[in-house]
Amino acid sequence: MATRVNADVQRARILDAALRRIAHGGIAELSLRKVAGESGINVGSVRHYFDGADALLTAAAAEAAKRIEARIDGSTIERLHGLRGEAAVEALLVLIEELLPGDEQRRTETIAVLELVVASRTRAPFAAAAAQMGRDLRDTLAVALHALGAADPTGDARFLASLIAGLTLDAITPHGDFGDAAGGAPTETSTARIRAVLRPQLRRVLGVSR
Repeated sequence: MATRVNADVQRARILDAALRRIAHGGIAELSLRKVAGESGINVGSVRHYFDGADALLTAAAAEAAKRIEARIDGSTIERLHGLRGEAAVEALLVLIEELLPGDEQRRTETIAVLELVVASRTRAPFAAAAAQMGRDLRDTLAVALHALGAADPTGDARFLASLIAGLTLDAITPHGDFGDAAGGAPTETSTARIRAVLRPQLRRVLGVSR
C-alpha cells in the first residue's frame, strides 16, 4: 500500500509540474527533462509514468479537467433545482466562473486544457481527449440548465460552451479586452468585465428580464 501511495504522490507531483510548465510557456515547455527539473524528480522516473511529451500533455490536461469537474459536483447541481429569476442567473454565473480562469489555479488549469484542444487541430493523438472534454462540458451545462428550467438545455449548453471557450481564450491571451496585460494573471477588472459579458447572456438563456 505504501508503494502505491508513494507512486500516486510522485505522479501527482509530475502532473503539477507539467501544469506549471504549460502555464509558463505552453506545450513547448513540456519536455520530460524540463518537467523533471520542475518537479525535482529524476527524468527516468518521469519516463516511468509518461513515455513522452504527448502522453504528459494528455495526462496534465485530463488532470486539469478533473480538478475543474470536482468543483462542480452533484451537490452543486442539486442546489440549482427550483431557482428562478435573478437567483438562477447568479447561481449559473457562479457555476460558470468555476470553469473560467478567474484566479491563478483556474488559469493554470484552463491553459492546460486549451493547449491540448488547440494542439488537437493538427495532432491526432489529442483529438479523442479534446472531444471528450467538450462533451463533458456540454453535458454538465445541460444538466445545470435543466435544473434551472431553461427552455432548451441541450441547445443552450452548446451556446454557453462556445461562450466559455471564447472567454477563456480572451482571458488568457492578448486577444481579449479584459484588462489584463498580455493575457496575464486575473484582476478585479478582468473578472468584472467577464461577468458583464456573461450576465445578459445568462438572462437570455434563462428567460429572465431585467
